[in-house]
Amino acid sequence: MREITQDELKEILEQHKLWLNDNTKGCRANLSYAYLYNANLSNANLSYAYLHNARLSNANLQNANLHNANLSNAYLHKADLSHADLSNANLSYAYLSNANLSNANLSYAYLHKADLSHADLSNANLSYAYLSNANLSNANLSYAYLHNARLSHADLSNANLSYAYLSNARLSNANLSYANIVTFQFKKHIAYFTGKDLRIGCKTETLQDWQNDYEEIGKKNDYTEQEIKMYGRFIEMCIEIQNEET
Repeated sequence: MREITQDELKEILEQHKLWLNDNTKGCRANLSYAYLYNANLSNANLSYAYLHNARLSNANLQNANLHNANLSNAYLHKADLSHADLSNANLSYAYLSNANLSNANLSYAYLHKADLSHADLSNANLSYAYLSNANLSNANLSYAYLHNARLSHADLSNANLSYAYLSNARLSNANLSYANIVTFQFKKHIAYFTGKDLRIGCKTETLQDWQNDYEEIGKKNDYTEQEIKMYGRFIEMCIEIQNEET
């Protein structure tokens, strides 16, 4: 590990800015293995930077640009990454327990085996993020956008998934025990209801649309009359849950 003074950090950021504008000038930021506890990096542009194994617990990274940054194995316990751009970032094996990632952009981020337990991911964009085997236990994913996210074998136990958007998300073998999500399966596709939209198989619709179209959709997908009836009952139950909450 290496210590980085405030003056050194300032110079690294300035050289990185030059490099981003013209890669024949300046120098790409390399903060791998750096001690950056409590560092103030809010609004910093660290896109494409090397932060492998950096120690960033309690760091302020609000609104930081970390697009395509390498944060693999980084230690970000209780870091503030709200509104940060982490799109395409490599966060494999990163430790993000209790981190604030609310409203962050994590689209296409690589989070294989990352620890996001107790993290705040409310309103975060996780579309196409790779979260296979990630630890999301007790995480707040309310209103998170998880379209096409890869969550196979992820631990989502006790997670808050209220109003999360799960269209085309891969949830095979994910642990959803005690998560506030309603699941159902009767011989055919698994259904997921998070409080707003309902996903059955790979199709996500509003409850109203499902109520109007489930019989026709079921017939097109070779559901039996009994199967259509059972999924219809589940849709009605979800409507009742939604009405109780409003």
